[in-house]
Amino acid sequence: MFSPDASRIQSLRPKRTRPASGSEDSIKIPQAKRKRSALRRDTFEPLAEASLNEIAGREAVEGKSNGHVTPSAHSKELTLRGAKKPEKRSDRAAGTASGALTLSNNDFYNVAQLPSLPEQIRNRPTIPYSCIISPEYGYALALTHSDAIIWPYNSSASTPSSRDVITFKLPFPPASVDDPLPLATFTAKSASGEPGIVAVSAKWGKIVYWETITNASSLIPGQNANVQGSIPGMLSGEAVEELVNAEPSGFILSLRHGRVAHLTIRDQMGRPGIGVQFLRRYTSGTGGILGSIRNVFGADRRKGTPIVKAGGSRKGQRDVVVATEDADLEFWNTNLSVGNSLETSFNFKEEIVEALRTIIPDTPQPQFKVLDVELSAGPSTALSRRGSHGAPMMVLASASVDDQTKYYMIEMVVDEGAKVKVVHPINCYSTKVSEQQSWRPRLCVARNQPVAFILFETAIVIFSLAKIKESPSSQLMMERHTLPEPFQDSVTFQDGAIYRVLGYVLETSEKQASVVFGVQGFGIVRMVSHLRGNDEVDVEDLNDRISGKSKVEQAVFFGSIKQNPLDLKNISQIFSAKEIAAAALEISSEILSSTSKHIPKSAPSIDMHLRLRAKALSDLAQHVMQYYPSAICRNVRFQLLLNAEKLAAAQAVWKVQEEIQRKYPQEDREMPYLDFTLRALHESRQKYPDPEKGEKDRVRHWLINSVDNVGHLMSELISCIPELEPMQVTDPRIVADYLKEAVDLWIASYTAAFKFREDNALLYGLGDEVFKEGVLVSGFPVEIPHPWTSAPEPFRFGQRLIYDICKFLTEWWDHTQGKSKKKKMPTDLNGKLYEAPSKSVLKELAARLPTEVELFSRITEEEFIQAECHLKVVEKDAEVLKDELKNLKDEKRDRLNKALEVISHFNMPGAIHLAEKLQNCGMLVALHYAYYSRLTAEAEANPLLKDANLRIITEMQNQAEKYFDKFGKSWAWASFSQMIEDDECGNLLVKGQEDEKKQQFLAWFFKKAQKFGQKVGKLSWIHDVIGSGNYGRAERTLQDVAAEEMVDVWNKKTELALAKLAGLAADEDANRPPRSTERYDRELSIIDIQERVSQHIMATVGAAVDEKAAFDLTTENFASRLVRDTPGLKRQLKQILKSLIHQTPLTIEEMVDLLTLMDAVEWIGMPEEDPEVCGQEFAIALRIVDFADLPDHKQDDLRALIWRRAMIRDNWLMINDTSGKDDQWVQSEMQQTSLFRTIQRVFLLEHSEGATIHLFTPHEILGREAFPSTLQERHAHNELEGVRKDMDKEQAKLKKFVEKGRLEDHYNGLVTAARRSVRDIVDQDGEQMAQEATTESIEQ
Repeated sequence: MFSPDASRIQSLRPKRTRPASGSEDSIKIPQAKRKRSALRRDTFEPLAEASLNEIAGREAVEGKSNGHVTPSAHSKELTLRGAKKPEKRSDRAAGTASGALTLSNNDFYNVAQLPSLPEQIRNRPTIPYSCIISPEYGYALALTHSDAIIWPYNSSASTPSSRDVITFKLPFPPASVDDPLPLATFTAKSASGEPGIVAVSAKWGKIVYWETITNASSLIPGQNANVQGSIPGMLSGEAVEELVNAEPSGFILSLRHGRVAHLTIRDQMGRPGIGVQFLRRYTSGTGGILGSIRNVFGADRRKGTPIVKAGGSRKGQRDVVVATEDADLEFWNTNLSVGNSLETSFNFKEEIVEALRTIIPDTPQPQFKVLDVELSAGPSTALSRRGSHGAPMMVLASASVDDQTKYYMIEMVVDEGAKVKVVHPINCYSTKVSEQQSWRPRLCVARNQPVAFILFETAIVIFSLAKIKESPSSQLMMERHTLPEPFQDSVTFQDGAIYRVLGYVLETSEKQASVVFGVQGFGIVRMVSHLRGNDEVDVEDLNDRISGKSKVEQAVFFGSIKQNPLDLKNISQIFSAKEIAAAALEISSEILSSTSKHIPKSAPSIDMHLRLRAKALSDLAQHVMQYYPSAICRNVRFQLLLNAEKLAAAQAVWKVQEEIQRKYPQEDREMPYLDFTLRALHESRQKYPDPEKGEKDRVRHWLINSVDNVGHLMSELISCIPELEPMQVTDPRIVADYLKEAVDLWIASYTAAFKFREDNALLYGLGDEVFKEGVLVSGFPVEIPHPWTSAPEPFRFGQRLIYDICKFLTEWWDHTQGKSKKKKMPTDLNGKLYEAPSKSVLKELAARLPTEVELFSRITEEEFIQAECHLKVVEKDAEVLKDELKNLKDEKRDRLNKALEVISHFNMPGAIHLAEKLQNCGMLVALHYAYYSRLTAEAEANPLLKDANLRIITEMQNQAEKYFDKFGKSWAWASFSQMIEDDECGNLLVKGQEDEKKQQFLAWFFKKAQKFGQKVGKLSWIHDVIGSGNYGRAERTLQDVAAEEMVDVWNKKTELALAKLAGLAADEDANRPPRSTERYDRELSIIDIQERVSQHIMATVGAAVDEKAAFDLTTENFASRLVRDTPGLKRQLKQILKSLIHQTPLTIEEMVDLLTLMDAVEWIGMPEEDPEVCGQEFAIALRIVDFADLPDHKQDDLRALIWRRAMIRDNWLMINDTSGKDDQWVQSEMQQTSLFRTIQRVFLLEHSEGATIHLFTPHEILGREAFPSTLQERHAHNELEGVRKDMDKEQAKLKKFVEKGRLEDHYNGLVTAARRSVRDIVDQDGEQMAQEATTESIEQ
């Protein structure tokens, strides 16, 4: 498949069996800088680290590409280059090659793709091939069924030069795509300094040996450049699974059905030649014929595919260890010349199973299997000649229980038997039994570092072998079973992808260990360990654990790399929710401030750098929400969103700033406004650039390091505006440009932030949250920091920006418009006058005002919501909370209304459009009225504008009509309220008659307005009658209006009369019998009484000069005698008299006080006009109480008050003194008292009108409170005490009259006399009526 290209000229150099050293046409492989071996002699010591694991693990790759056989590609014969400069082995083995793509990086290891990969492999990732890597020579070898390709895998070039890539054909029989792939290895260098190659056909057993790479790649027709042979006696279904370098004795072949063969490529004389000898385990004893047969036919068979490791070596000899999956272990001595011998063999399964029982004690017998063994360094003597301590060995084993397979590393000591020292469970990786893997896991243990790599087909595990030093602390932790686990972690390939390990090799240097492995469909990958190099560590220092933060970082920064074969997002460890949440926030902050070690400090462009960080924040949110949703609570999600929006704001700032910077430098200014602002921004609010380090660009430095403080930058943009003048920036043109730059930056940042929230809420797990124009309707949690957009300082300066712009426009608007020429121009330091800012710049500033206010409205809304959320948490008093929220709402409304009003002076259409967008109908009405007035005034001042302005007014009126449909009741309320405020009541009623919808709006408006305390009832009932013909609602409205009437008693009388008529009309309209009008009659009677009293009082005033004179005369006539000694009641009476003069409707209590406290004054007018008040004050007061719709207990309290004042009106001490008086005199005095006249009048009303009598005896009145609570309700708090004292005086006076004037006795006599008097009057009236009737009949 990597076939030569026939178009290339092939080398015609004659073939040499042993090429001479220094030939220009031969390949000069980089010479490794050999070190004198410091290893001790040991059976288990490899010849070199590179050769120990160099070829181990090249299992045949079986597979198809999407179910189809992969077609062969034409190979390409490449021109070979000359000698290559020797390269240090340590350089080749160390770290990540230059230009490598990092796939994962943390404090414990680094995984990187080596860039060098031939195009033949890169362009065809699905081609199956086996891979051999040689760190000793710095080359990798890939083999398909028919072709081979060699390239320097440590090269920094992504595509190796054609001079560095070697391709050649494999002389093997044809094979199908399902057949196992060939195996190969590099051989020791020849005399020319080049390594050779041994390749084996896994299926056919054919072996090819090229003494040098030059021989393999430079074929001349007709000549053999290789030595060929085959494995004898290959059985059906048998295949070569592994080829292990065991030089100098040769190579070891591991076959599928348990056989192991020793392969030699030279004879005893050193000549090239293929030899194969199977390693047979002949058993001793007298087994007879059957035993001999078993030795012949079964001695070379083992269970499964043997595991082969090359051990220590001597001249021409190499020790080899063969292990099986069933824990059989064989130690062989292989020799190039004298044959092979089995030193010893035993089975260690029982020891391992017993050790595993301590790890998994509660499970049934697990299915045990040895997967790999690794030899450790030690004295290089034959096993039979070893001491009593044995040799260390590491075993990789698996134990399957149910459907789960777990893996263990087991440290053992082997000698004639095996002893388990330590079992290391691999907890970070496990597989299911059902997951079949065609590639056997491999174990790599570094020699100079306490670290092991375990390679699985689709995963690599790194494991620390550092031991804990014995100490009191470690001993105590061991007893408590709290010793920390050794570090281990796994990296797995993407599930379901083609990625899998093809081959590997362990690299070591003095400072670090690493493993290099080939990955199907990707290339060569190196994993470097950063684990501590100490064999023993203190338990206090052992904190080697992959943190939640590190895992999240790997997924965010490397898991999102396109075609990264590693599945870094897979959760193989469990972290607490608290750790993950803290990690997410910390990573987010580090990305924001560019302090993350995975974020470069610079990029080719700042835009690229910002996009890189934005992508990282997006990947962070996506990862944690997908894999740790329960750990990322609502508060954390909001904090991540708010962090990310700051970067979005910074990106918008740069986009605007980049356009601004294209206009600089300019002659009249030194720097853009943002640079000016950053120079003023305090160091506590940004990371200052260090010029010594070349950090001279303040803007880019801020965008890289201080984006977290974007709120402070926005505040400083506005805060610096007043600083322009002190900094000698007074040129109006520069100031205007700076203001425009500030506005553009401010608008861009806030617009981007609000938009980012709405666009990315779902990504951050906030899809259920409701955002309105970027403002969270429910409010951000109060437990997290206040969102920067509406934090106190940015909020305050955001409002100030609007007024600063308007202030500047106020200063220059009229001047640039030609309306005002009288403007004192500023001057420079030399006294030269500056020019005014251009009209275009001012218009641009004015055009941006609506956008500023619209953003400010969002900020204000967010600030209000956050304040509301905070208040609900801290304020427990419901009433206080309600008041505070009302104040906040009013403050928010006032701020926006003021801002709209301010900008309307310079951009009225924009202000109207914004008010419409904000649905601020109150301001929309006000702006419409203001704009209408302005346009009308302009048209009157300049007739040329009349037509244009009239057209605008017409459009406004049409638009206003549409608002009824668009905004509904909100617009109706604002519009109708404005009409009432402007005293356009007639127009309001006319507007309500235009269509049915407006009628409904107007009816709703009147109803709601009354609830809010607006006096619209007088209009509402007219609309009810005229607009809708609803007499019932008109009646109710008039009732409410009459009840609320506090201005004119005549109005109240009229309203009651109209309500009475409306009720009758409603009954008639509903075809029902008329309802009783008694209620209206009683209320009208009360008003009639007030009018009679007013007529009586005002008759004494006459034609007074003014209102004050009338009040003085009234007070003098009616409030000077009875209330002389009761100041509280006097003050009350005077206030009632004032209301009466103003014709204000009086309450029932006020009418009672007026009638019972005013001085008795005879009627001075015409007798026929006498209102009949004087002498009947108490009876009228009692009648008013009867008419009043008051609770019974309150009526009784008022009646008791009236009777008490009637009883104390006369001096009963004098009346009771009857000495020297005849009966007629005494009777006359008694009948002249107010008490008698009142009783008599009550009886008369009972007879004439059927009124109910409510009499109170003095004793009953004394038994009641002097000043009951029902009579205290109408008094102000500061008046209560004075009135109370006066009431107590009245009560005391009554008591005195009862005790010393025998009022109780006289009262009964007065009642009897009054009844007799009323009967006499009634009889007299009856006789008179009878006489009149008789006279009329006689006359007729």
